[in-house]
Amino acid sequence: MQKPRIHFDNYLEHQTDVLNMNWTVSECQAFWRKTLGLEKEDGFHHGLANVQETVVDVSIAQTMMQNCYSFVDSGCQVFNMGQVVCEQYLNTGLEGVTSEDLVMPYDCFYMAIPPGLLRCWNWETGYHDAWGIYVRWPNYQEKRLVDLAITLQAGPNENSISFSDDAIHWAGLKFKEIDAKGVEKSIGDLMMTSVGAQIPETAGVDDIYRRIKRTELGDVMTKATRLVVNLLCDLDRAGADIVEDEVQKKRRKKRLRLEEGLERYAPVKKRKELDKATKISISSLWRVGAELETAFKRRNPNEGFWVKGHRQVYWTGAGRLIRTLLYKRPRWQTGDDGEQPDLNSGNTYEIVE
Repeated sequence: MQKPRIHFDNYLEHQTDVLNMNWTVSECQAFWRKTLGLEKEDGFHHGLANVQETVVDVSIAQTMMQNCYSFVDSGCQVFNMGQVVCEQYLNTGLEGVTSEDLVMPYDCFYMAIPPGLLRCWNWETGYHDAWGIYVRWPNYQEKRLVDLAITLQAGPNENSISFSDDAIHWAGLKFKEIDAKGVEKSIGDLMMTSVGAQIPETAGVDDIYRRIKRTELGDVMTKATRLVVNLLCDLDRAGADIVEDEVQKKRRKKRLRLEEGLERYAPVKKRKELDKATKISISSLWRVGAELETAFKRRNPNEGFWVKGHRQVYWTGAGRLIRTLLYKRPRWQTGDDGEQPDLNSGNTYEIVE
């Protein structure tokens, strides 16, 4: 599988090296908590009330901080998505999926996606390749609008001046709408509404171009949400192809040991030790679709095509009263259908926080 592009790790390194913020993760967490005003019950706007930026810029700052805070608070959980499983999810229908099928293993996690899969648009720097997706429960303010917050996060591009010169798109899901209309319809409705709000009127472009971009971004966020919903459905499914990366597990322990007690060090010593620590990812890494990647390496991509998969509800148990959602995986169809890999195989997986 490809090496995950973890936005949070690079963001911390940027803060240390460029912004000269000589902070440990716990110190960053305390800063974000104070800035977002999370000690207060009525939301996080207090800490950002005096920021002299446009509404769009402030919203981006709020979203970024909330993502980072929730990510750390949930143990820095990363799901590294393989190329093949992403293609499968994008080719899987979501008919029959309800809000009860969306299992959140943590309050927040990050999905690292392959290069070239999705891209974000920045009105100043153009297109940016998306690195991953933050998925989290909404904060106090966002709860008025959505039940699940989704952020497509891109890294810098060739036009960026610094790492923070990136691009993001955000949206959300409403569970009542999912249950009433189905996932497909609720995605389309909500994406067009929330993405449209991210196109500033001061962009200096005509209305036709703005409408084109709104439609394009809506399509991108629909795909991102499709990835999220399919993963959430799979996280609680027996036999899911999801395993913890043992190498990163050891690296994370090393990182945590390096940061222990750094707050007590003198500035010079602290900076030296922190430089070592920030080079090591603090994330807990889960590989999604690793077995599938291996199986499909034997496939000739020029000889076959995807047969769309779907999720289907079955009623099982005594009296057929137990609702069970099963996954009919997409499969790679060739002229000889007799040697398809067993896509339903995999290890039993259970997330333990």
